[in-house]
Amino acid sequence: MTSKPQIQVTLKESNMSDIENKPTGLKAAVGRVMSKKYKFMGEDILIRKLSVDQVLKIQDMNKGSEDGQVSEKVAFESLKAVINMGVVDQEELDDDEFNSLPLDELTTLSKAIMAYSGLGEVGK
Repeated sequence: MTSKPQIQVTLKESNMSDIENKPTGLKAAVGRVMSKKYKFMGEDILIRKLSVDQVLKIQDMNKGSEDGQVSEKVAFESLKAVINMGVVDQEELDDDEFNSLPLDELTTLSKAIMAYSGLGEVGK
């Protein structure tokens, strides 16, 4: 008669507090950044979706005067803000560096960031 060897199994006690403290639902998404590749002047860069807070800051910048018009300076500052917030690992460009880039390329990049964030010309 042979006896079966007994195997001792030690179960690690799970820490339920770890599970209970993990955020779920929308809270789990707080702080996450969504990004995608974008071709800018022949180079691949990463653009990110702007947060609601960032979009509100941009909208505040673009509040027009009493006649609803936004000055060229404000529009340009808004363009820079969108790009600085929307490009991943973007080192803030000084005015001379920013001004040396083609305006149409910067405008297209800004529109792509806004569209990716759910605003502007979505799907174009």
